[in-house]
Amino acid sequence: MEQERSSSATSLAQTWLLEFRSSCQQLFQLVLEETRQSSYSLDSSESNQLQTLWSRLLKLQSQLPNIVEQLEQHKERQMYLEYLTQVERDLDRRIATVLEKLLHALESLHNLLKESQPLLQSSALSPKSTLSEILSSAIRITGSLSAPTNYEEGTLSGADFAPAPTEEMIRASKMAQWKMQ
Repeated sequence: MEQERSSSATSLAQTWLLEFRSSCQQLFQLVLEETRQSSYSLDSSESNQLQTLWSRLLKLQSQLPNIVEQLEQHKERQMYLEYLTQVERDLDRRIATVLEKLLHALESLHNLLKESQPLLQSSALSPKSTLSEILSSAIRITGSLSAPTNYEEGTLSGADFAPAPTEEMIRASKMAQWKMQ
């Protein structure tokens, strides 16, 4: 759409330029003809002034296409600047939205930290267990309460394993360990 407008403006400027050039030539021819018919009533200084004026007019006429082209480039740059300004505004809005969300998230984290402060302080007082201690305790507990992984009840291989310990057996082994210490 913008290119159509630009090409339309260019063709309009070129048409105007051709009409201007034609009008200037007609005017110059008319002035020359009038001066000739008036039996050279112009003296040499007036004739020189007319020639100077005509040369300036031709020079301006030759510069007009460059001026029109510069004007079109200026319009294109202006449209590009407007586009960039709009993009900048959109990005500023997006950044502001992200910053608001980050601020809200920071406030939420701060509130959660305040709420969890008593829990963190109480856990700091209790003795901490290492991961290996927790895993070894879990292995001991599960090892004493379950059969091996390849144990199948009702098969011949199941008969090779001792049955899972009962509560009474566990209590008896704990008492024996306690007495040994």
